Amino acid sequence: MGDLPERGNTGMKVSFYNLLLPESNAQYCLLYNTLSGAMIKFEKNLMGEVENILSMPLSLTSIQQLRDEFIRQRFLIADSVDELNILRQRRQQGIEDKNRYDIVIMMTQDCNFACRYCYERHKKSLMDQTTTESVLRWLSTIIPKVKILYFSFFGGEPLLAKKGMVTVAKRVYQLCQESGTGLLGNVTTNGYLLDESIASQLISNGFDNFQITIDGPPEHHDMLRPQRNGKGSFKRVFQNTLRLLRQLKDRSITIRSNFNAGNLSTIPELYEMIPVQYRSRVRVSLEPIFRSGKLDAGYALTETEIGEKMAEVYRQAEKMGFQVPDGTSGLGKLTYCFAERRQQAVVNYNGDVFKCSTCDFEKENRVGFISEDGEFVKEELFDKWIPDEFFSDNCQECKLLPLCMGGCRLHYLNEGTSGSSCGLIPTNASLPLKWTAYKRLEDALSRQCSKLSVT
Repeated sequence: MGDLPERGNTGMKVSFYNLLLPESNAQYCLLYNTLSGAMIKFEKNLMGEVENILSMPLSLTSIQQLRDEFIRQRFLIADSVDELNILRQRRQQGIEDKNRYDIVIMMTQDCNFACRYCYERHKKSLMDQTTTESVLRWLSTIIPKVKILYFSFFGGEPLLAKKGMVTVAKRVYQLCQESGTGLLGNVTTNGYLLDESIASQLISNGFDNFQITIDGPPEHHDMLRPQRNGKGSFKRVFQNTLRLLRQLKDRSITIRSNFNAGNLSTIPELYEMIPVQYRSRVRVSLEPIFRSGKLDAGYALTETEIGEKMAEVYRQAEKMGFQVPDGTSGLGKLTYCFAERRQQAVVNYNGDVFKCSTCDFEKENRVGFISEDGEFVKEELFDKWIPDEFFSDNCQECKLLPLCMGGCRLHYLNEGTSGSSCGLIPTNASLPLKWTAYKRLEDALSRQCSKLSVT
């Protein structure tokens, strides 16, 4: 970010991305910078001095030790530093990154569940052998060119295509081993078909990062996530999850819980059911149900109520020993999401390629396709997903821009705007934006800052 001026030098200014927040208990205050990630906790009686430094960075009357600390942690920066340009360069770096490739494979759009809030259009489908071979040819050309491969199985329910999943997983693992490419293999599943055999095969081929959705204790989960035949799914999903934790030994999984007013307060009951010895290896994730009418989280709860209740559930989970997210999880973001990266693709069962995993998988929305000889044929829509404009005026005026990087591209293409952190945030937004929308950013930062000593 360039050299910082010595004390007394006139080339000094306050970072635009400082957030000064009093903690809820009013004993301490927080100073957080969304660009650098620096965070300071200080006693409330120093608030006047802090405000003086931030309002008059060139003043020599302030406490020198505190002011020097602000310079060191980049709350005060050289006047020559262009913070917005740093973010532009950061986003460009993410868009054009040649070192990684993000791939999502949808082996099927079918599902064995009939979740009451699901917005996906499930259809009888399965990636056939011809398409699988074409996709593998394509993968064989791109994997040797990158240092790391982010590879995810998604759906529908991907485990409805177990045989095809194993075929692809084995080949991807082999290609990564041969080329020295790091593999981050992910599986998003409802967990019902995740038996010991398929889990073992996936784990042994580098797919050891699992996300399983469980929407609370049995009665609530079974109501929201029944099988397609109408029967409950909790018992088997929960048993498979515990078995998976045993198989993974020292590795972690994510348990995601989709919520609305009906089940949010009951989710800690689910956490209590998980044996203590596994909890340190379980990341818990709360996501609001959206696009589902009366089942929406926002139908019966205000943004503030959602934030308060989420924060309370996370506090309980943390006390129980689970891994919980914090308010700084967007730090160092390069793009809003992986869809903006040039080297990224969501491949449907029929070989059509999309950029977003939450869009409608209809042909008119595809950005290209995988040809029979293994070429990614890009169509006109592909380039529209790659940002080439500067950040919008609203984004440039937002102190959370470093944690967001410009808003949802799908929203931009549909609405002509980048979107914002105002209002109820869809499930794929970054956590800091959710905390802002739910008016709990201060609480989230406070939890993260609680481990710091007072400056």
